[in-house]
Amino acid sequence: MFSFIVNMSMVAFAIVNVPVSIATILLNIFFAYCMIFSQKGPANSIKPLLNVLLWSLIGCSLVLNILNLLLVYSNFFDLGSWIHIFLEAGLLFAMWTGFTASLALNVCFYFQIVPVRRPFLIRIKKHIRLFVYLALFVDRLFFLSEFLVRVILELSAMNLNSTIHVNITSETPDLGIYILTHIDFWMRCCYFLLCLGIMLASSGATVVYLWNHIKRMEKNGCSFSALRKKQQMKVAILGIIHGVLFFLASGWLMTEELLSYFAGFVDQQGHLICTVMAVYSLGSAILLGVSQANFYQMAKNIGRKLQTLICHLL
Repeated sequence: MFSFIVNMSMVAFAIVNVPVSIATILLNIFFAYCMIFSQKGPANSIKPLLNVLLWSLIGCSLVLNILNLLLVYSNFFDLGSWIHIFLEAGLLFAMWTGFTASLALNVCFYFQIVPVRRPFLIRIKKHIRLFVYLALFVDRLFFLSEFLVRVILELSAMNLNSTIHVNITSETPDLGIYILTHIDFWMRCCYFLLCLGIMLASSGATVVYLWNHIKRMEKNGCSFSALRKKQQMKVAILGIIHGVLFFLASGWLMTEELLSYFAGFVDQQGHLICTVMAVYSLGSAILLGVSQANFYQMAKNIGRKLQTLICHLL
């Protein structure tokens, strides 16, 4: 089978990933600060489901980018192959679970904004908390097993003299490993396709509803304040950007999976996929900061205090 290898140099990987990951980590630390201090008082309280999803997004993004920085460090300073394996597997785990949290948050916004009429959607909206918690639990359980399988196979493949040596790329692989590898691949493909379909459907439906709602209100001459119109336009634009960003990132991962399966595509040391996910996490963090009112308001308050401090110093 024809195969081709993509090799992103260690220097290029470090130049791109270090500033991107540091910026994302700082943003998420700020978000965590906002989450802790914005819940003082009923006016700024965050709903429990939104609270869980935001903490999940922040946690996944922090873990992903911290592991990404450690991966850059391990490229220049030999920390051992087994550490490199754990870093790559942990980074993929944070990436996958972060996708699910982002998807769940988008679906919750859809049910908050768009009125639903179909019995199936009405039932989901009524029990949205149960569905989201169940999805998060199953997702983490599934990808935890992915993490363990990946680590075990990679560590086994390293030990050439061991009796438990597994060589997936061998021409005569163990039948059980061969079957599990194919099942694992198609399960990941189904996961990506499901997430992509739900994200595009919920984002598209939300944007279309808001756009039609604005046009309908203007056409009927109803009282529609400029502030409210601006807020709904902001939600629609952010929904489009988030959907496009999610589509590009998950589309890239899906394409890489298919190319590696059918065309022998090899991303040496996983540099390319780590770079894509680092850039995606930074974009998601920026969108999260703009879309969440408590984050945006906290940033404005801090900026105002810094401006006052600078004026006093000068």
